[in-house]
Amino acid sequence: MSTNVPAPALTVSGRTRLVPVIGHPIAQAKSPALLSARACEAGADTLFLPMDIRPDGLRAALIGLRQLENLAGLVVTIPFKPLVLDLVDDATPAARLVGAVNLVKPDAQGRWIGDIMDGNGMVRGLAAAGVNLTGASVQIIGGGGAGAAVAQAIAAAGASEIAIADTVAEKAEILAARLAAAFPEIRIRTGHDGLATAGIVVNASPVGMNGTGGTPFDTDRLHSGQIVAEMVMEPAETPLLAAARRIGCKTVPGLATLEGQAGAIIEFLDLAPAAAPATADPKTKTKMD
Repeated sequence: MSTNVPAPALTVSGRTRLVPVIGHPIAQAKSPALLSARACEAGADTLFLPMDIRPDGLRAALIGLRQLENLAGLVVTIPFKPLVLDLVDDATPAARLVGAVNLVKPDAQGRWIGDIMDGNGMVRGLAAAGVNLTGASVQIIGGGGAGAAVAQAIAAAGASEIAIADTVAEKAEILAARLAAAFPEIRIRTGHDGLATAGIVVNASPVGMNGTGGTPFDTDRLHSGQIVAEMVMEPAETPLLAAARRIGCKTVPGLATLEGQAGAIIEFLDLAPAAAPATADPKTKTKMD
């Protein structure tokens, strides 16, 4: 692909559709710029706009946003993901299992449908790094919202075994029970035992964010050949990834999840162009069913 081809330019017109990215605070969010660029690349006249909403004004803000005729959807960030689940008209099974929504789309009748893409982004990021989750054994660190989203998506992607650990044991146990009920064919357990046996280790805790807090577990328990993935996006190489790399693990940074989420969000909001129908070879005869 030629590097001389200019990137599409973002434009704003009276036809531009809007996707508010809501949170509090919102200054740290990287997604508005990335998602606006991805929408532009897809040929969609759509802008993702950061909106810092006071927690006590969330309900009123959403009532107001429902009045926008050019609303393409919402991206929901902290601390609103669990709250928005109760403020949409319907939600996907994944969002209900996780107990949170980070993406909202109005349907043809104007009803708001909520979904969760945090874990989907991780799965896509792993796939882009060449990691196959089918039949995989996975250790997840963190049983909160991010951990629940990752566990649900990894289970749906075909993992055979998932271990969940959290500093609050009860949180991991509750998530494991919900996951086991939804995916009875998968072996689900709690604790850190998977650090020794799992092929993939995912940090879905905030430990390591901004380079502080050290690592979420003793990295001496890792071994060469494992895959270690992060949900933390800053720094690009967290203390955990740096330690894993020195041990000889394959590492997948948090930015891979952000890129994976971007693709999933563009598709969910129907901003990606429809695939062109295949053109049959004129020499090849086809039969219509």
